[in-house]
Amino acid sequence: RSIIPLADMEEEKLSYILEQIRHARLFDKYDFTLENASESLTLMKNSSFKLTTMGRSIDDDREFFLTLGAAGLTAAKIAKGEKINKLALV
Repeated sequence: RSIIPLADMEEEKLSYILEQIRHARLFDKYDFTLENASESLTLMKNSSFKLTTMGRSIDDDREFFLTLGAAGLTAAKIAKGEKINKLALV
């Protein structure tokens, strides 16, 4: 099964995303993880690279870059053989 990382973000935004996942029955097809990726934003902002997505900066599209960080954290855990934080449908 494919693993889809999600970033821990504002409760209202995360709830909206999780409801969409539930409604589309994606929990039956994929494993979702939840990562606290806030520190990755600091690393990205302090990088010598100017990171943007379609012209939007980290401050303009915070959730995109949080999710990017979550993907990196999840990939690192998998590479190290560590347990990932799978979300369970309740």
